[in-house]
Amino acid sequence: MKQPWEIGSEFDWSNDLISSVGQTVELPSDYELFSTGCASLFGLERILNYKSNQRLRLHLPSFFCMEAAEKLTKAFDICWYRDLPNQKYPDFNSLDAACGDLVLAVNLFGIKSREVWQDWHHKHNGVILIEDHTHDPFSDWALQSQADYAMASLRKTLPIPDGAMIWSGKNRPLPKALESESDGAYKRLSAMLLKRAYLNGGNVAKDTYRQLEIESQDSLSDINCDRISAFSANVLSSLDVKGFRERREANIRHFLNLILADKNQDWQPLFSSWSHGTVPLTAL
Repeated sequence: MKQPWEIGSEFDWSNDLISSVGQTVELPSDYELFSTGCASLFGLERILNYKSNQRLRLHLPSFFCMEAAEKLTKAFDICWYRDLPNQKYPDFNSLDAACGDLVLAVNLFGIKSREVWQDWHHKHNGVILIEDHTHDPFSDWALQSQADYAMASLRKTLPIPDGAMIWSGKNRPLPKALESESDGAYKRLSAMLLKRAYLNGGNVAKDTYRQLEIESQDSLSDINCDRISAFSANVLSSLDVKGFRERREANIRHFLNLILADKNQDWQPLFSSWSHGTVPLTAL
């Protein structure tokens, strides 16, 4: 009998993911939870722009999710600056941010340098710097952030159906989620459970859970439903975050060893090493 398998894609769910010792990584001292990363930015716009009818300018890196950028145009005027995975530093000459603008500094693949952003921000005090730590939410840089705000979409690296976190390295006021919860999280949780059943050899068609995953993403895009689901909010403190990061690092090292051992390849990976306190983005 052929064993069901899948590479990448969305997480599945199992109670085995719950840690007996609870949360193994210290979270920021003060933070707020939202359904998605975009939802946290919409919440931030509400508290920064509550007295003004003018739209805030948000500067995004050129290597960014275009669906997310399109969604953010509902609240922000979007500007772009050059920052690519194959370049060590952003092109700050392309970042024309004025006082009062918001700049999203993305730690691409979890391997970028915080020092260059800290130096840039010291010279641009009037600009509101927001660090995006989605690719490694619990790095040393993220947990020691000195930016105005930092945020991360947690469901990209943790097996939860929805969830994003926003905090402030400068203890600035944090946005609060609206009261409405999206049903997208529960569609995704259903998909995660069905995927686990599929991988365990159950009579579940892959198309079944894949369709639920697609529908859940559409539902989570509703900007009026930005509260994190009760499931994700309550299970977050029981996940072995440290264990997930160690497993992720072991996977990427194994992958790099395999491709670097292939002498016939005519290409090279973007990176083959990373600094202490960081773990690159990859699938579990």
